[in-house]
Amino acid sequence: MGLILVDRRRGDILAQGETAGYQWIVMHNNMGYRCGYIRIPIDHPWAEIDRDNLDGVVKVHGGVTFTDDDTEERAFWIGFDCGHSNDAIDPELPSKGMPMMILGASSGTVRTQEYVERECARVCLQANEAESELDSIDANEMVKDIARRERKTIRGQALAEFRTILQNKERVTKTQMSSQKMRRYYDRRQDYLDGVTSCREALDMFIKGEKNANA
Repeated sequence: MGLILVDRRRGDILAQGETAGYQWIVMHNNMGYRCGYIRIPIDHPWAEIDRDNLDGVVKVHGGVTFTDDDTEERAFWIGFDCGHSNDAIDPELPSKGMPMMILGASSGTVRTQEYVERECARVCLQANEAESELDSIDANEMVKDIARRERKTIRGQALAEFRTILQNKERVTKTQMSSQKMRRYYDRRQDYLDGVTSCREALDMFIKGEKNANA
């Protein structure tokens, strides 16, 4: 599954599965505790976060205590362990580590297989939600980009029509303004054509603006 740890310790795997499209693995650490690992695609939003700071983003038992690159280099793994001060050794698991008293394992709660699998699933759901939020942001940005390009196109058309107005002596005579005066006004107010959709509208805005300026 791409986790170097698995390649080295396949005999320590207790369970593996998938939730919301994310792979997860539960292993024991040979000290009587369970650990969970979740595979995150490299294009996921969490990949942009410094891995030392993932602990503040991902909500899981004891926080994120492990990160490692996927062997196929298209993802990375995050992990958590159940060997904290409020956790107890599960006597049913192999324990080759330090004595229980040194580990402080005489008190606390045993984090069962079901518990750790639920925590893995919880991280998977968080990862899926974070990715969905990114998709939503991308969709919103796409809509905004389309709107920006449409406005730019409309503005470009209006500017082209307005240039035609400036070159049309008959229209200039109708407005009782000189072509030079219209050009000066245009130079001062290049931004006012935003959203203008027609030549007539451009001319009306121009006349209105000129009247206000002379009022």
